[in-house]
Amino acid sequence: MTGSMMAEVGLSDKRQRGPHERSSRSHRPGTWAVNLSGKRIVLVGGAGLIGSHIINHLLRETDVGQIVVFDNFVRGTRKNIQEASLPVVARDVTFNLDRGFWPRVSIVEGDMRDQDAVRETIDGADGVFLLASLWLGECVSDPREAWDVNVTGSYNVVAAC
Repeated sequence: MTGSMMAEVGLSDKRQRGPHERSSRSHRPGTWAVNLSGKRIVLVGGAGLIGSHIINHLLRETDVGQIVVFDNFVRGTRKNIQEASLPVVARDVTFNLDRGFWPRVSIVEGDMRDQDAVRETIDGADGVFLLASLWLGECVSDPREAWDVNVTGSYNVVAAC
């Protein structure tokens, strides 16, 4: 890492921070270490509880260009996405009632085991959140499905990045 890159992330040339040490640089609430302005972010499995909170935070706290939610809607719901967007939408006159969510949020219904769908959705993305997986109980009851989703599906996402 060059000196200028180290300074950018808050490191000195003399000492590199260990993996569990916090940066001496303080972050104010609502600030990001990464500039997301105008960026295209994909949330794989983004229609669930955690994904909806990430959507809400990205819309409220950043100037993200586009959020793409890629989900098969087995557990997640469109309502989660809409409810995550509404507090932000209430302040935005560009809200589209026909679509039911803010124009910067789009939905792709798909399964992460579908390599082509994953690749097509992630193509051109500036960042990806991988949130999709089967729960432990589902893994115990159907180990083959667990392998397909949690291993093969995750591999497809990583390979597409």
